[in-house]
Amino acid sequence: MSFAPNPAFSRLFPAQSEILSYLKSVAKEYDIESHIQYSASWESARWQEETKTWILRLKATPTGELLEHECKVLISAVGRLVIPNPFVIPGQETFTGEIVHSARWRGDITLKDKNVVVVGNGCKFKSFTALLELT
Repeated sequence: MSFAPNPAFSRLFPAQSEILSYLKSVAKEYDIESHIQYSASWESARWQEETKTWILRLKATPTGELLEHECKVLISAVGRLVIPNPFVIPGQETFTGEIVHSARWRGDITLKDKNVVVVGNGCKFKSFTALLELT
């Protein structure tokens, strides 16, 4: 963030844990931790024309409790991969390796000495199927 630069990052694209640590330190430095709702999933946001505010519905993931919050400014930073689409491709049921979506990446996965196929943004299943048939 331009108002709180971090010249101590270990590399140009640091690991998630390093970025999270930075974000938490900025929240603490600017005393906004009490305004952050962790472990919650987005349910809905409704615009209230009469008050010019948003009514947010969140669900506390540990308990399932529904929370409502009214705000004047709403910035959605949930990311596109919070709830990924399922990956379905012909022959998947006989594949013996791991299939992992980047939104569900686990820290225990290692790619060392593995053959990896990345199906990314813009890939067409038809093209991917043709690639499988060629190999």
